[in-house]
Amino acid sequence: MYNAEYPKAWSKRLLFKIILLLSSFLIAIQTFVHLKPKFSNTLPATSPLSTGLARLDVVLTPVFHDGNATALNVDLRFDQPGLDAQRSFLSMVLTLASIDTAHIEPSGIIARDEEGPLELLFEDDDSTPQVLTRQIKTRRKIVGEVIVSYTALPRYVDHLTRNGPALDFRAEAGGLLGAGYGFLALPPDSQAMHNVRLSWDLSNSPKGTRAVWTFAEAGQHDIAKVMFPSTIQHTYFAVGPLKSLSPTADPTHNDFGVYWFGKPPFDAIDLASQLRVMFNQMSEFFQDKGDIYRIFLRHNPYRGSNTGTALERSFMFSYDDLDYKKPAPLENRLRVLSHEMVHNWVLLDSEAPITENWYSEGMAEYYSLLLRYRAGTLHRSSFVEEVNARLTSYYTNPLVNLSNLEASKLTWTFSDAQKLPYGRGFAYALKINGLLAKASNYKVSIDNLVLNLLGKSRTGERYGVKEYLEFCAQYIGEAAARKSYDEMSSGRLVIPGEGSLELALKVQLHRQDQEGWELGFDEVQSLTGQRVIQGLVSGSRAALSGLRNGDRLVYGINMNDAKARFDEVLSLDVERAGETLVFEYWPRSWDKVESYQFIDIEMDEL
Repeated sequence: MYNAEYPKAWSKRLLFKIILLLSSFLIAIQTFVHLKPKFSNTLPATSPLSTGLARLDVVLTPVFHDGNATALNVDLRFDQPGLDAQRSFLSMVLTLASIDTAHIEPSGIIARDEEGPLELLFEDDDSTPQVLTRQIKTRRKIVGEVIVSYTALPRYVDHLTRNGPALDFRAEAGGLLGAGYGFLALPPDSQAMHNVRLSWDLSNSPKGTRAVWTFAEAGQHDIAKVMFPSTIQHTYFAVGPLKSLSPTADPTHNDFGVYWFGKPPFDAIDLASQLRVMFNQMSEFFQDKGDIYRIFLRHNPYRGSNTGTALERSFMFSYDDLDYKKPAPLENRLRVLSHEMVHNWVLLDSEAPITENWYSEGMAEYYSLLLRYRAGTLHRSSFVEEVNARLTSYYTNPLVNLSNLEASKLTWTFSDAQKLPYGRGFAYALKINGLLAKASNYKVSIDNLVLNLLGKSRTGERYGVKEYLEFCAQYIGEAAARKSYDEMSSGRLVIPGEGSLELALKVQLHRQDQEGWELGFDEVQSLTGQRVIQGLVSGSRAALSGLRNGDRLVYGINMNDAKARFDEVLSLDVERAGETLVFEYWPRSWDKVESYQFIDIEMDEL
């Protein structure tokens, strides 16, 4: 399946797919004919598998052509006794959050049970918002064990691809890396606990090939875990000529690793070393005994730098070509990476809809700053500056008054809608922290609330908005808790009160109106396809800079810093009539909006 948003690249994509199919053809045939030998019975001496649970065995075999990994052969074995005909026995994700994911040719999927080959039927399902899945069914009833084999191809990306969450699986620098969504088909009862055993077959791989999954690097044993099969999709994989800051052998440290291909435009070892220290500090605060964590770095051929996507016990961090020409400061990368790392612990249960992502995104913003400040790795003045930057991004957001529901419908269309939960959730975290502190005579803070919800998640209890408000109600009363939440979710401006910032700081919140964010032209057109400026707003600062409709952006736009850094000036390289021109302007409206900033009294007195 190819994404229709890139019609100009269709012929290149088709050629790319044909090359990959040809390169993997011989190995794929071997896999489809010899099904059972892929599965071993070798398990670690201390296997965590449990009796009485359904099983799922997964074997991943990278396919190489001229030394480069070009595809991934996947072998699955699981029990599905008695499943009726026309019922789904496998499901794969084709599109997720506007990202083109699984590239698996239906005709190449081979399946059999204890009675022989299975004839397959395919049905695409778009009933879930932002998700397109392919359900795989059989013409007859399934008998006993099922064995499935297929070849997954990496997603094609180029300079025209629109930036988005790292949910795909792609080729890079001779290797393959990405999320399980990009290549894994799973049985329909994936929400039930299984004995999962995953292994890599690197027997035909070039010397030096390494393979790593979120939960372990490939070794002499299969990786065995009791888990939801759906969790495998929600993790990251990489195979090929990997480089890394590998997990330390010191048992006093966490099993923490950072992996990448090629040569990033920054010191990856230095960055990874700082992240390991940061992770250990965060683990201590969140009382985390699950010591596995992996970070993957990848290159985007399109404009998409300093972005991250957090999945289960891991996340992907991206950089692009512009980073080689204009390297970003290390602090910019740490800012994003620390945010993504916090996602490992701040979340609501699976029943929470996307309208409640103010919690996960807001808390990630909050603790990515606060924990670094407490650990002494973020100076006091920098801490206040970063807090104010996030408040600026929130208050000057043109969509600041949209409700959570209204914003959620625009999440993958406009960056302002996507960023709104970050700022709103951050401001709300500050507000709740102040309310709890004041009501408890500064004995209780939002720390207690977050750790309470995290504790519930670890013991199998519910940990949603209801539980969030119940905790708050113990200190500020049920009516006040409900009112604060309703006002926030409806789009009313969130204004933190007394004691909202870290208590050790003597700070005051002051109203300080600021010019609202205004890009000055159609954002969607500037980020997709040929990245052409259209819909230039007459009289805007963008128009007055000399930009014209029809100008083509050379590098695209990274707007996050400009939205948060109030004085930031946008510098855009555009092509016009065969000439490259540079235009600079302040991406702000002429009108001011209601805004608030913290002033550090102690620092002002020095």
